Amino acid sequence: MFQRESVAKFYDEYGIKEWERLDQVAYHRLLYLLHCDFLKSHVGEGFRVLDAGCGGGRFSIFCASQGSDVTLLDVSEQQLRIAKTKCEQAGVANKIGGSIQASVTDMRTIPDNSFDTVVCYGGVLNYLHEEAEKAIEELCRITKNNGTVFASVNNRFGILRTCATEQRMPLCDFWGKPEQWGIYEVLDTDNETAYPGAKHPPRHFFTSAEIKNAVCKKRARRYYFGRRACDCHGSAGKHGNPRAKQNCLAGH
Repeated sequence: MFQRESVAKFYDEYGIKEWERLDQVAYHRLLYLLHCDFLKSHVGEGFRVLDAGCGGGRFSIFCASQGSDVTLLDVSEQQLRIAKTKCEQAGVANKIGGSIQASVTDMRTIPDNSFDTVVCYGGVLNYLHEEAEKAIEELCRITKNNGTVFASVNNRFGILRTCATEQRMPLCDFWGKPEQWGIYEVLDTDNETAYPGAKHPPRHFFTSAEIKNAVCKKRARRYYFGRRACDCHGSAGKHGNPRAKQNCLAGH
C-alpha cells in the first residue's frame, strides 16, 4: 500500500544523501551519465521539462543546463529545497520555472499536455504499489502529444543483485541473513515489507512484463524499454501510432 506520508518523511530525513547518491563511486556516476544519455535528444532550448520526483535535482540541473525550462516536483519538501539550492549553485536557477510539492499519483494542479518531456527517474514508481498505474496515467496526461515520458524502476532481481554487490554490505551479512533483509518476501511477492533491516518505506519491485503491461493499459501507444547493463531485467519493444505519446522506461 502506498504510504505517501512515510515516503515524504523518509526523504525529508534522507536529506542531502539523495543528492550524494549518484556521485559516491564511479559506478553510480556512470549510472547518472547513462540516464542523462537517454535524455539528450529530448531536452534543450524550447523544451518544457518536468522532473517528477526530482530529489536533490541532479537531472533537473542536467535538463536546465541543456537549455530546457524545468519544473521541479517532489513529494518531499526538503528534497525540493535542496534541489532549488543545487540549481542556484549550478547557475541554472533562471531555467527553473517553479516547484511543486506533490505525489506523481495526484498532479491535478498541472493541466493536460503541459510538458514536452517528463522525467521520473529513480525509484518513484516503486513506492506506489496499487497506485503505480494511476501515476503512469498522470505522467502521460501532463505530457504533450508527441512528448516523451522517461521513467525508471527497480526490479526484483536487480535490487537483490545490487544489495549483494554493495561494497558497504558484506556478502555474508546479506545472503546469510535472509530474514533480516526480507529476501524471501521479495523473491516470493516482489514486495519489500517492514522486515527488521528495512530502511525505506515499503516498495514493490517490478518485472519487465509487469511494467510493460502497466504502460500498455494507459495512453501510451508507442513505448521503448531499456535497461542498464549491470543488474536489470528488461524487455524492448515499440508499438503503434508514431504521433502518439512516447514513453521510454529504463528499468533497473
